[in-house]
Amino acid sequence: MKYLIFILSLLSLMVAAVFLVIALGSCAPNADAGTRVEWFPIDDSTSMGIVKELHTDGQRLYAVTRNGLYVSDEDGRSHTWRLTDSPVRIDTITIDQNHVYAVTYSSGMFRSDDRGATWKPINNGIPVEVRDGGGRRYPIIRHIFVMRSGTVIALGLGKGSWTSTDRGETWHSVIDEWVAIPPQTFRNENKQPRGIQIPMVSLDWMIEFDGDLLAHKTGNSFYLSRDNGATWEYSFLHFNRPNDWAVLNNRLYIGGSHGLTRFSQPWDNIIYGRYDVLPDGLPDGEVVKITLPITTLAVHRNILFAVNSEGVYMFDETTDTSIPVGLHGFRVTSLLSHGSRLYAVVEKPAADSPPWHPAGIYEGVMTPRVQPNGKAAAIWGRVKHGLARKFGRRKQ
Repeated sequence: MKYLIFILSLLSLMVAAVFLVIALGSCAPNADAGTRVEWFPIDDSTSMGIVKELHTDGQRLYAVTRNGLYVSDEDGRSHTWRLTDSPVRIDTITIDQNHVYAVTYSSGMFRSDDRGATWKPINNGIPVEVRDGGGRRYPIIRHIFVMRSGTVIALGLGKGSWTSTDRGETWHSVIDEWVAIPPQTFRNENKQPRGIQIPMVSLDWMIEFDGDLLAHKTGNSFYLSRDNGATWEYSFLHFNRPNDWAVLNNRLYIGGSHGLTRFSQPWDNIIYGRYDVLPDGLPDGEVVKITLPITTLAVHRNILFAVNSEGVYMFDETTDTSIPVGLHGFRVTSLLSHGSRLYAVVEKPAADSPPWHPAGIYEGVMTPRVQPNGKAAAIWGRVKHGLARKFGRRKQ
């Protein structure tokens, strides 16, 4: 009976070990020097024209082009893109579940409630300038942001911003309501009057985390609201002028004019200018010896990826080091995580002018380092060691 119990226990531990190996093998790879990304061209953009942005709603891909908005339900493979009935000159889009918001500099804003199939203008409450000859000019909207509460925010350039609680059917100007005050410590140290207020104009992006709103002003400064936009604090002038941002593991990464920087909680660090500079692994410019600008960021499988003029880099959080992972010699204009793959819109160098030609869309496949008898052997070794210790004591 004793030996039967021993055999059954051994079998159960072996089964558990096998499941553990399988689970570990299916986990996302760590961002270390052994992880690679292999890139494959999947669409040359000849049918769509120049692609400006890529977006995803989790099911389909959206490509913003000079010819309109294209969608693909088959992961962007060639000949699967179809043109939607969208305004032609779309500058950027924002996706919120089934709703797609589009910004045009000439015709205002539009919304689609069927994932891009049909569109309607949503400019009620937005001031418009009627020109001689009947032409209409709307304010420049840099970005549409949708809060978790459902409030939609149109971030304007120069003429303030607007909010909507009915998905853009009507808009309310907040140019007189959104004013920021410097942080208390700043006011005290610099003997600023308590009543100082800074108008929040020319905003170009906004994010929401932990109940706070962070807005970026065109240039290199931020505004922080802890009460859904009722009141705002004005932050410092960040030396790294942002081009893109990403949130990973509750930390905010900024890719900008001087490479990669990071803000950690508490978010007061943003207000008081406490941040990490992360240059390791990123190349410097040949003329000016500072880290090359980061143009685009993306988070894929809980790993941060950054793009500069030298290609794509993967950031290793354990060492705070960036690792090159391909597309060297190309110019990447958009990087996106969709499903199990990365997607990049790239341009290739050209001998004539302009110096870059469209090269289309590339798909990036992560291939983690696998060593013979790697993790599985190590895990089984620990299991055998535990078995020997457990049953060895019983024999004594």
